[in-house]
Amino acid sequence: MWTSTTWLSRALSQDPASPTLKDLSARFTNEISGARDRLAQILSIVPSRKAAIDELLAGAGGLKSIGCFPFNQR
Repeated sequence: MWTSTTWLSRALSQDPASPTLKDLSARFTNEISGARDRLAQILSIVPSRKAAIDELLAGAGGLKSIGCFPFNQR
């Protein structure tokens, strides 16, 4: 999750016309997907942590919606 936040932060500081933005956007998308997959994997291993993981997944969903909005607008 931390890595995806870092890529999002870097991407949002780019000029919309910058070729770097596309690369950073792809990195964000890759990292947020990986983080969500790892959380789901933990849930299958430690079902007793479902409530905490559900909160983290909700946060990841919010982060993804924040991250995807600017990229789709550019």
